[in-house]
Amino acid sequence: MECFHTNAAACVAVLCLTVLASANGQPLAPTSPKSLAKSVGDEILVHKDVFFTWGYGGALVLDGLWRANETFGLDYASAIGDALDHYLQDTTSPAYQALHNETMHPSSAIGDYQGLYPIAYLNRAVSYSDGAAKRPAYSNTTDMHVARYIADNIILKWPLHLSDGTVSRNHGWPGQEGNGTFLWGDDQYMGLTLVSRLAVVLGREDYAAFAAEQTVLFEKHMRDKADGLFYHGYNDADHEESCCKWGRANGWGMFSHVEVLRAVERFPNLQPQAVLVKAVLQRHLDAILPFQSEDGRWRQLVNDTDSFLETSCTAMFASVIARSMLNKWVDVSKAGTYFTAAMKGFSGLTKTVSSTGEVSGVCSGTGIQTDADAYRRRPTSYLASGPGGLGAVLSAAVDVFKLQDAYGYLAK
Repeated sequence: MECFHTNAAACVAVLCLTVLASANGQPLAPTSPKSLAKSVGDEILVHKDVFFTWGYGGALVLDGLWRANETFGLDYASAIGDALDHYLQDTTSPAYQALHNETMHPSSAIGDYQGLYPIAYLNRAVSYSDGAAKRPAYSNTTDMHVARYIADNIILKWPLHLSDGTVSRNHGWPGQEGNGTFLWGDDQYMGLTLVSRLAVVLGREDYAAFAAEQTVLFEKHMRDKADGLFYHGYNDADHEESCCKWGRANGWGMFSHVEVLRAVERFPNLQPQAVLVKAVLQRHLDAILPFQSEDGRWRQLVNDTDSFLETSCTAMFASVIARSMLNKWVDVSKAGTYFTAAMKGFSGLTKTVSSTGEVSGVCSGTGIQTDADAYRRRPTSYLASGPGGLGAVLSAAVDVFKLQDAYGYLAK
């Protein structure tokens, strides 16, 4: 195997990872990004009744499948389209309500239920914007209307905010009282992704400005200045952070940073905001790097070595590192360090995929917990891994593949 990258440290990392993939017994699943994505994606389709359901987990799964479909030429578009069409006809779904301009009442969180799933409709609308008849009776206008309607009527009209404007929730964690004073790290990605992507597609500077403002505000309240990690929750009523720095909450934040930065950098009037968001991303990247395990994965609680190695946050971190490098959003003097971390993270992910494509080690959907033991005890069964896990693994495969390609190395 030949490495074409000029950075010697990066080449060594690639060579070492090739050895790791075959050492200590046979790998559980193919180790190239494309083969891993196909293995994971094919198994998801077997359980699509579980993983395609409306909600934030289904949104991330469909997004990961769509990205894998577009990047690797996998045959997932039809199954995704069937799910989207189903919800357009389900009178109880937000997609149907949006399509028919019905009054929509906010759920308990800005993106948990209503605000994230429409990214799947936006993906299809953008992909089929050339008007090609790729599906019978497909209407690009329909999908775009669903995405825009929910952005305008749920995201931008969200009723709960702190006094400084940060998007909030009514509920936090047991033992805490508040009235619209709780922040959740999850809400960064779930609440800001749709408007960020629409900003790019539609040229909506107001969408991008909203997302940038929220990014800076969330960091102000949730980042621990001592180590740079984000807490899972924060209560503004008593200015108290939750107990712990949950891996996936940090992953939600980092996933959000790259979505928002991609949007704001496109608008000349928002360049000051782009500088701020880029700084948020850089600080968060630098915070998680020291906590990567020798195995390549990160942990359920990022800074707690007694917590288990967790798959979804590992996938999110590897994906974001790769996207940040590809877009030149990171300190170039640390390129070798970031490249090594992304490749090592992907190597860790390969250890979690079985020969059938099932993924292990994904924490199930998790609210803000009161202590570290509660996070350590969270279940990780495959069929409970939809909320945040499987879609992130697919995105990591896509982004690591693109990084390998850009650096002149592709695992065969």
